[in-house]
Amino acid sequence: MVRTLLVAAIALAMTACAAPAPKTPHGLPAGLGGIVTPAPEGTCTLSDRNPVDLQALILQRQLNAGSNHVLSMFADCGELQAARAGNGELFDIGTYLAPMIGSRPLAGPRAEILAALAGEFDRNGQAAMDSATGDVQRRADRAAMGVEIGEAESLGLLRHDDEALYTGLVQGISTDTGDTVVLATVIALTVIDGWIVSINTGDFYDGPGTVDTLLADQRRNVRRLLAANPAVY
Repeated sequence: MVRTLLVAAIALAMTACAAPAPKTPHGLPAGLGGIVTPAPEGTCTLSDRNPVDLQALILQRQLNAGSNHVLSMFADCGELQAARAGNGELFDIGTYLAPMIGSRPLAGPRAEILAALAGEFDRNGQAAMDSATGDVQRRADRAAMGVEIGEAESLGLLRHDDEALYTGLVQGISTDTGDTVVLATVIALTVIDGWIVSINTGDFYDGPGTVDTLLADQRRNVRRLLAANPAVY
């Protein structure tokens, strides 16, 4: 997963009602506050009650201010335990986000909302690809070769089904030792009771298979999220 806190800038062409809704702590609309965000396998959820966790959460909220609600963060359980004990830093981090596109949920079934979002990618020439043919990895390879330090290259829409749609990006960064590395991120977007929710995870780009592996992980994460919120569509 990504060794930095990545903010995925996802343009969602959806219109939402602007009428104010009741808020929960951290400024979340009430409907979002009730969504369960299970930590993926091998990770643990950060807590506002722990000072180490709280620092990471505050930073993520600052980075996403004005664009996304931060629903929760998760980290590798071993790293989190060590960081809380003062024996390391948090690197293996992921987030649940909800884009700030309105204060009311969207109307309609999940599949219809996702189809509308997928249509925006189609119109921008970034339609979903067939991972079985290697199209996903070829697009990722081309983007990874051309990305510069501090820049991010969109991978477009990687997959779309009735549960979620998946998009991605690669980003070039410089390490503390001066080396250049490429990070790959896959963002899964689904709909919980009319609210768009994204799961954001990533890893160092390590050639063939990196994005396909992240995509497979994210499909499992989406199924876990939907199972944790069974009463919604």
